[in-house]
Amino acid sequence: MCEAASVAGTTTAIEPPSTQQERDLVLQLQEQRDQIMHHTAELDAKISPLEEMRRDMKTALLGILEALCEAGVPCKMKRDEFVPVWYSANSWANQQRIPWNDAEKRAMTPQEGIQWIVAKAGACTSSSTDSKSKGSHSDPSNAAGTHTGSPIATTVPVIQPEAESAESARAREELTSALDDLASVESLQVPLQEMCDMLKGALLPAHQTLVDAGAPVAEQRMHQRQEEEGNSVTDNITAASGDRPLWLDETRSLLWNQAAGTPMLLGEAVKWISERL
Repeated sequence: MCEAASVAGTTTAIEPPSTQQERDLVLQLQEQRDQIMHHTAELDAKISPLEEMRRDMKTALLGILEALCEAGVPCKMKRDEFVPVWYSANSWANQQRIPWNDAEKRAMTPQEGIQWIVAKAGACTSSSTDSKSKGSHSDPSNAAGTHTGSPIATTVPVIQPEAESAESARAREELTSALDDLASVESLQVPLQEMCDMLKGALLPAHQTLVDAGAPVAEQRMHQRQEEEGNSVTDNITAASGDRPLWLDETRSLLWNQAAGTPMLLGEAVKWISERL
């Protein structure tokens, strides 16, 4: 039976502890369910852009591979286990021709292949790389991933009343279902993110090396803009943002085919460098 308390002439029913515990549990389950569903939706929304970026980067890397081989970079036929992910193609074949560093018994990175062309032409006295790609060999497989795990709790609460009601049982089932959906989306999004990180780790140093070697870039103009506070800032205006690949951020130069007025593919840039140096 419920107890009663009198406050200022009114009588208020006090909930039995078990009922309040039940309500608290249902609210806790529903709150976690909503957080997980929101996080799942965020991850799911990333899958399509990531897949598009992965395809674009792989196409660019395979274009570099073809251009490096055509430019005379040392290449060898190697079994699949020796072919890095950024060169891998033709899944039906068990061997592939790739740029090869014979001294170190490993595949050349795309960046190293471009540096080999530049060095052979005698167009540089040292490795032409900035702080983003400095060093004779940057291992793209060590590229840092951006996935840090789920930022929310994903465990079903274990605190529950002695006799669980139909309402809390339903809330628990909904939470379990939400967790299953999250696991399903993560099984797609996480490996895809890791693959994109690895491909980008190979592609960006190669891109920067092409820029440093003199490959044409989109026309840039600088102007000063005075903000309300009187601070002077510099804007870098280049080609339309729609021309920029998803993997290339705004701080990097955009390789540009001046004659066609379109972005230059990286494979084309390698050929441009090899023919002109």
